[in-house]
Amino acid sequence: MVCYNINDDVNFTLTEYGETVLRTSYRSSVHPRNTTRTYEMSIWEMMQIFGEKMFMGNQQIFVGNKVHIRGDFDRVFGDLNECYLTGVKRIDTGGCCGGGCEI
Repeated sequence: MVCYNINDDVNFTLTEYGETVLRTSYRSSVHPRNTTRTYEMSIWEMMQIFGEKMFMGNQQIFVGNKVHIRGDFDRVFGDLNECYLTGVKRIDTGGCCGGGCEI
């Protein structure tokens, strides 16, 4: 099982309804409107904005009902993959494995 921290980033695309929810939230000034309706923020912030609107039977907030979480595990895996593809010998694990790994 992968465990995520509530400070990890989540990336998502909003439906029209989701955009309306964001615009009526007190956090709307922090996240300016963009043409793709794609946003990135921490998990806790997303839940603060959309949490009370997330229940069975309500309109869809996220396109395809999907959010993409990028935690420490995902960052390290992405770095390892990049290391494999580019041949870089040192990667930054963001503190997950003590700050860096020699490969």
